[in-house]
Order: sequence, then C-alpha cells, then structure tokens
Amino acid sequence: MTVPRGPDEVRTALVDAASALLGEKPPQRITGRELAERAGVNYGLVHHYFGGKGALLSEGLAHLAASYALGERADGKPGDWRPSQPFSIRNRPDYLRAIAFASIAGEMDEVSTIHPVVEASLAEVADRRGCGEEPTDETRVDVAVAIMFQLGWCLFAEMVTGGLELDVTEHDEVEARLRLVLRAVLLGLDVGEAARGHAFAVEAVLERDHERAFFLCERGHVQVVARRALRALAADVEEHGRAVALAPRQHGAVGAD
Repeated sequence: MTVPRGPDEVRTALVDAASALLGEKPPQRITGRELAERAGVNYGLVHHYFGGKGALLSEGLAHLAASYALGERADGKPGDWRPSQPFSIRNRPDYLRAIAFASIAGEMDEVSTIHPVVEASLAEVADRRGCGEEPTDETRVDVAVAIMFQLGWCLFAEMVTGGLELDVTEHDEVEARLRLVLRAVLLGLDVGEAARGHAFAVEAVLERDHERAFFLCERGHVQVVARRALRALAADVEEHGRAVALAPRQHGAVGAD
C-alpha cells in the first residue's frame, strides 16, 4: 500500500477509508484509529484534517452519495445503470448498507448529507408536473414515498420473498408491481390501480412540433396528460419498447395542458 503524502492525498485516503468502513459496519463501531489504519496514515491526521471521527464519516457518506449520483461503481468506474432507474441503489450495496447501518444505529444525524439523487428527483418530478423550479409539498411527499418503496425493496426483497417462498417469477411480479406504483406516484396517477397490477399496454406518441402528447389505452380511451409526464412515458417506450399507463387520480391528477 502506497503511503499517502501531502494534504490532498491524506484527505482523499481518509475519506475513502470512511466510505469503505461505513459500508461494512455501523458508525458507532468505527473508531478513529481504524479510519487512520485503513487510510494508511497517522491517527493524529484524522483530527488535524477533519476535527474528529464524526466529520470524517460525514465526508465519507457524502462521497458515497455523490459517487452513486454519478452512476459510478464502488471502484469509481462508470456503471451500466443510471441512478434515476428504479431500484438502482442495489447496484451500490456499499452505499445501501452505509445508510442502513447509520439509520438503524440512530446516527443519521451524525453522518447526514444532502442526497444528490433526492434533490435531482425532486427537480425532475417537479419539472414533469409543470411545477417550476420549486417542488410543491405534494411533490416532496410523493418523492419521499417513492424513495421509501425503493429502499424497502432493495433492503428486504430477499427476506420477504424467501419468507413467503416466492419463486423467481413471483419475485419479478412483485418488483413489476412496485415499478408500477413508483411510476404512478411520480406521475400523479392512480396508485391503487398500480398496486393491483392493473396496467395497459400503450402507444405513446409525442407531437414534437406542437409539444402535445397523447396515449391510447387498450380500453379505447384517449387521455391527454401533462406534456412532461408523457415525455417520461415516451422515454419508457424508447427504452423498453412499451410503457404502462394508469388512470389519473380523481384528486390531484396530472392536469391536461
């Protein structure tokens, strides 16, 4: 192991050590000396550069969050996934374990950081709903619900499906329904229909010249929804060859332009 030299190398080595250890154990079980040993530096440098273990662990968690938001693998190389994809955090089990350990230990306040993906999600959903740059309270609540769905599934999928003795096909069906729920929450559609797996194969068409969009359900009904929401559906069609559409909510539905 190369011994870090100079302020920049030492700080980087300590933050890398904190990021790695946060993915292995709860924060309260990580000592300053362990951080220094993992980084290959003198223990006194933890206090010299960060003032103590707590600040260094916060830096480590922030580094994990930023790396995940950039779509990087744990080794820093580009991943083959996007952080905006549902359940993408399972591609970074180190980060998933880090926030789970800190949360269970009741120490998220000690290592808190603004989650860049949360901020990006808020901005993206607000834009799709035509809310402008500042997300509404409803948008914030909906994004929070979506994040909880994703974290819960990524953390407990194997335990739940194993306990219920679900096979691979049933496991995939559960995830498919959760994807529908996430899409419904973020686009302001009927969550109840999504949870029951009621979906329709749709053809999404963007009339780019007129910036209007329609989708045709199998039931024969033509719905007009917000342009930004339809762009999301069109992206699904482009990526997967199909999309799913659900009946808009009776209250707080995505409005027509």
